[in-house]
Amino acid sequence: MFVNGCFDVLHLGHLHLLDTAKRAGTRLIIAVNDDAYCRRRKGPTRPIQPAEIRVRAAAGVIDAHAACIFDDDSPADLLYGIQPHIYMLGSDYQDAPVAGSHHCEQVWFVARLPGFSTTETLQNQT
Repeated sequence: MFVNGCFDVLHLGHLHLLDTAKRAGTRLIIAVNDDAYCRRRKGPTRPIQPAEIRVRAAAGVIDAHAACIFDDDSPADLLYGIQPHIYMLGSDYQDAPVAGSHHCEQVWFVARLPGFSTTETLQNQT
C-alpha cells in the first residue's frame, strides 16, 4: 500500500486516508512532498511545518512501515521503484490521470471527508 501527499497540518481527512490505507494492506509506505513542492502547489506561506516534521507525524500517527520525503512533482519514480500493489489517493484525484499508476496493480480512491482540508483549517483560524 502506498500513499503520498503534503500532509501539512494533519487533520481528520488525512487520518481517514492513512487509516484506510493501513487497514487495507499488509505494509504501508507514506511519501511526503518536500517543502519546495508544497510552496509551488499551495502558495508561498506553505508548508506550515517542514517536511521532516510532516513525514514523522504522518508515519508515526499510523505506525507506517516506511516513510520518506520526495522532491519530484510526481511520485511516479517512487512508484516505479516500489511497485506497490495498491496506490491509494483521495477521491479528488479520480477524475484526472494518476501519474505513475501504471507501476501499481491497482489504484484506489478514498472518499474525502467534507470540510477537512488543510486550506479550510487554516482559513477557519483567521
